[in-house]
Amino acid sequence: GNLTLAAGTLDVSGANYDISLSGNCSNMGGTFTPGSDTVTFNGASSQTITNGNFNNLILNNTGNPGNIIVSSDLDVNGTFTITDGTLDLSTFGPYVYTAGNVSIASGSSVTKGGTWIFDGITAATYTDSTSSVQDIGVIEINKSSGLGSDNKLTVNSSGNGMKVETLTIYGNNTLDI
Repeated sequence: GNLTLAAGTLDVSGANYDISLSGNCSNMGGTFTPGSDTVTFNGASSQTITNGNFNNLILNNTGNPGNIIVSSDLDVNGTFTITDGTLDLSTFGPYVYTAGNVSIASGSSVTKGGTWIFDGITAATYTDSTSSVQDIGVIEINKSSGLGSDNKLTVNSSGNGMKVETLTIYGNNTLDI
C-alpha cells in the first residue's frame, strides 16, 4: 500500500526495520528517521516518491510500465539499487542525492531529468549493467570528506559506463573511470 507521513515522526532507526511498499511514499510534513534500514519499492504499477529521505533504497517495480516517479528531491544516504522498473526523473526534474553506491541492473532504466549529486563522506561506485548505457543527465560530484581517497566516484568498468549531459566535479573530488 501507500505510506503517507503528514505530520509526526516515523523512526525506524532503533530496530532498523526494512520497509516494502507496493504503492506511493509521500512525506508531506512529518519526519522519517531511516537508521540503517532498506526501503524497497516493489509495486506492479507506477509509484511516486515525494520528499524521499532513505538510507538504502531498492527500486524493484515489475509493472508495465514500472515507473517510479520522483516528484521532489530524493536523498539516499546508503546504497541505491534499481533492480527492475524505470526511475523517472524527467517528469519533475528533482535533485537526487546519493552518498553510497549506485547500481542499475539489467532490465531497468533511468529517464533523465533534474540533477544527480554524488555526496556523502565516503567513496562510491556507480554500476550500469543495462543493455545500453543510461543517460543520467546532469551530474555533480561533491563529496565532503577531508580525505581525497573518500572524495571519489568510481564508474565500474564491468558495467556500461556513465553517460551525462553536464559533469561538475567540486574541490578535492575525483571521478575514476
